[in-house]
Amino acid sequence: MISFNGFDELSHSSDVGYWLNTADTGKGIVGKALQGILKIGFEELGLNKIIIEAAVENERSNQVAQRAGFHLDGVSRSGILLDTGFTDVNIYSILKDDWKSK
Repeated sequence: MISFNGFDELSHSSDVGYWLNTADTGKGIVGKALQGILKIGFEELGLNKIIIEAAVENERSNQVAQRAGFHLDGVSRSGILLDTGFTDVNIYSILKDDWKSK
């Protein structure tokens, strides 16, 4: 599953979340879905920035953002509550101009 999780009208931005069954990881599915949602966000919805938040220890999720050309903006301490407790989150973003130049 991949989705826009909220829109900020003032900044023309949205955050994206993705989840995949463990059995299907490593097949490039999320990367392809992310490219599709970037196209929708920038071309159809008029967004200027799309954001991904990935738990610091979630290597696969961080790699998806990095491979797609997202910029690491910083780390939000205790940014998300998981089953194991609060954890730090990497905040990534990609701007429309960055995406168009790819």
